Amino acid sequence: MATKISLKGYFEPTPSLFRKIGDSLLSVSAYLLLNPELLGEEYTRTVSAVFIFAKFLTNFFTEVPNTDSNDTETTVR
Repeated sequence: MATKISLKGYFEPTPSLFRKIGDSLLSVSAYLLLNPELLGEEYTRTVSAVFIFAKFLTNFFTEVPNTDSNDTETTVR
């Protein structure tokens, strides 16, 4: 299966790879917000905002079934 990004994809199921990436980014962002001394206060806000926005973007990915005729045909001999 192939993946695509579209605005309508927000309401469709997210592929597991992108869901894992987005959840990881969100958890790292939460960790950084709880420990702002790791990057400094200014960088912590910037990095966390970017990670949260990236998590939001992963929700737009969706899987598209292959339309190749060779994959769907079965031949009996």
